[in-house]
Amino acid sequence: MKHLLALVPLMLALAACSAAGDQGAPGGEGPSTTTSKGNKSDDPNESSGSAGHSNDSLPVGDAPASGADACGDGLDDDGNDKVDDGCPCVPGKTQPCFAGNPKLAGVGPCVKGTQQCIASQNKEFNTGTWGDCKGSGSASQESCNGVDDDCNGVVDDGCECHDGQVQDCTTACGSGTQSCAGGKWSDCDGPQPNQNGNCAVVITQNLSVNGDCVCAPPCPAETPYVIGCNILMDGGNANGCVALAGPGRLYFQEGVHCFDGYVSGTVTCSSEPGEPLSAANCPINKPNPIYAQQPSGCPEIATGQPDWSCYF
Repeated sequence: MKHLLALVPLMLALAACSAAGDQGAPGGEGPSTTTSKGNKSDDPNESSGSAGHSNDSLPVGDAPASGADACGDGLDDDGNDKVDDGCPCVPGKTQPCFAGNPKLAGVGPCVKGTQQCIASQNKEFNTGTWGDCKGSGSASQESCNGVDDDCNGVVDDGCECHDGQVQDCTTACGSGTQSCAGGKWSDCDGPQPNQNGNCAVVITQNLSVNGDCVCAPPCPAETPYVIGCNILMDGGNANGCVALAGPGRLYFQEGVHCFDGYVSGTVTCSSEPGEPLSAANCPINKPNPIYAQQPSGCPEIATGQPDWSCYF
């Protein structure tokens, strides 16, 4: 009996050890180890995770970790005014680039430029970063000049015409011309109806008169207003004067000596009054043209006599 009692403690100890071993894994299996990715391996030569690797080993063309610019397209994808920034490249290599909105690249004046890969200071890896994009064009406001200034693929969109263009036009009373400025056509400079809505009758008379101080034949009764002229005086004096000499009539004077000169050209008569005569509507082939309201408004005559039939 004493011997049996002595064996009880030993049996209890063995039972406890057996229970501790069964708790190692479900189903009574013993503890296990794993070397799958992400867990510690028993192999001391295997590193955990991605330790020991860096972005310097990225092949050219891979995007940087931030996912900003898409490397290799030569564009400013992230809109920070830098092209392919953060992208690795081979030092010395060049690529086409565009520094503006990627959607405009290569359209109209938005031509592509060039950028070069600059070697990094880290000599361990043969990589570099892209330098500035040089020579690329840029978009601007459309200026109606025959160029797609805003690089949207449409030349002079929103413009009626190209600045500087001139074209023929007509009004209710006749023909004229109009010019383009700021992408818009000006009004036609042709004759306009009067305040009563009536169009003026305009005729042009040829002029051929002998003398230096003479009058032209008057305009016809149906067109009694002089609205323009084009005068040629054949003398050598630098001064030439044109003056109104009554309804529908003009006086011409070259210099201040009334000798045997000659006046030719045209006189334009109208059924409606026009603007006062000036260099714009009545050019004279003299360096010093003079326009007077009446003949005595011309320079004072030194020698000779004017045409007294119209001089006052």
